[in-house]
Amino acid sequence: MHAWVVTSHPEVITVLKNYSASLAPPLRNCSAVSCLCNTPRAFAPANAELGGKAIPKGSRVVAVLAAGNRDPDRFSDPDRLDLLRHDNRHLAFGRAAHFCFGAPLARMKGQIAFTKLLTRRFRGQL
Repeated sequence: MHAWVVTSHPEVITVLKNYSASLAPPLRNCSAVSCLCNTPRAFAPANAELGGKAIPKGSRVVAVLAAGNRDPDRFSDPDRLDLLRHDNRHLAFGRAAHFCFGAPLARMKGQIAFTKLLTRRFRGQL
């Protein structure tokens, strides 16, 4: 998915060209934008209200976890790709007890793959 971010946001190349540190922080922000979070499905155990909408008991509900990465109450300008956003506590790898054990490996593999992609595909631009 990070390749999609690079090809659909050309300004990424410019940011990375001027970024001298590890690619880890920008990759974390790419993860927030291109999140492939699970969407757990369940049934409402009781009548409830969420965002002004009534949810009757027994209704099928879906939690779109990736929407949390675009929460305007949590992130300023949440729909803008900001590779250098300092406050990047997103949900791409879950949170707390539901945090993905493979996240460190996925980040490392992503950094290696992303670096190869950038040096091979955008050689003249970096």
